Amino acid sequence: MRIIPVAIAVGLIAGSAAHTSNAAHSVPATQRADLSGTWQATELDPPGMGEAVGAVMGYRFALRIDGNRITLTHILRDELITMELESGGPPVRTRQPGLPCEGDSFPNWAAAWEGSTLVLNHIGSEPPGGGGSMGPSAGARQLRIIRPDVLLADRPARLPGELGPVVGSVYRRVSVPVGAELTPPRVAKASATIASVTWIAGSWRTPTGPITTEQYWTVPQFGSMIGLSRGLGRTTQVRYKFLCIVERDGSLLYQHAPNGQPVPTRYTLTAISGDVATFENPNAGYPKLIRYTRYPDGSLQIRTEDAGGKDVRFTLLRRTDTP
Repeated sequence: MRIIPVAIAVGLIAGSAAHTSNAAHSVPATQRADLSGTWQATELDPPGMGEAVGAVMGYRFALRIDGNRITLTHILRDELITMELESGGPPVRTRQPGLPCEGDSFPNWAAAWEGSTLVLNHIGSEPPGGGGSMGPSAGARQLRIIRPDVLLADRPARLPGELGPVVGSVYRRVSVPVGAELTPPRVAKASATIASVTWIAGSWRTPTGPITTEQYWTVPQFGSMIGLSRGLGRTTQVRYKFLCIVERDGSLLYQHAPNGQPVPTRYTLTAISGDVATFENPNAGYPKLIRYTRYPDGSLQIRTEDAGGKDVRFTLLRRTDTP
């Protein structure tokens, strides 16, 4: 079995609300299997079903069962996400981190026991940025013990190459913490939505200098805004960056990929006040800090700093000669 450490695959997909019936909820706790613990994907083939493209529940996840309370913790796109569910209870709104340059979405999940099988139902998902209709459900995830300390997770086949109707992954109980590989954040994030930085949108250009810097930012949409920066010499383009700002866990994330860098560097919003937004990443090389300031005359200053005292500032004016 191939194990690809993808995010609970595009987020714990889908389910049927029928599994949250009172009949399922009425299964006595004494009849339920002990699923508590940390589970890690193996290379074992799922018995009697097709192989999933990527581990059904992600590479590693943890469950804590306390009566009817179910706590699921898993890694989703390099973040540790925890869901608190009640067996047979109403759906719970959770958070799914977006892909780079995509805002968070908000799946709604419910849980129920069917005998000794734990069923996780995806009721639908609120799109990034809020608003819009709830996305449809596409199946359920079922978790059950198949032998001591070995768990089978299955879901409906839905990805190219999956032979259905059901695919699964086999997990083994381990003592490693779920997020052992994750680096804890080193900065405190500031609360904000993408609407807080609407004033960055537009076309900007430095008025003078040997190198002309231009930045173009889209208006916010679905929890994100996309940008492009480039430096122009007298006869050629000397640098460029792909940029974006996205909503992430109640704050904002600034990402930039200079000169075709395949993996963008991420900066967390650490302060925002009116027309000043500061993003930081202490683990980055240069810069470690990026600050956008809009002045009363309408100009935009971009300031970059590092821990060694390097401090670069340049001012851009809004362009009126572009669409």
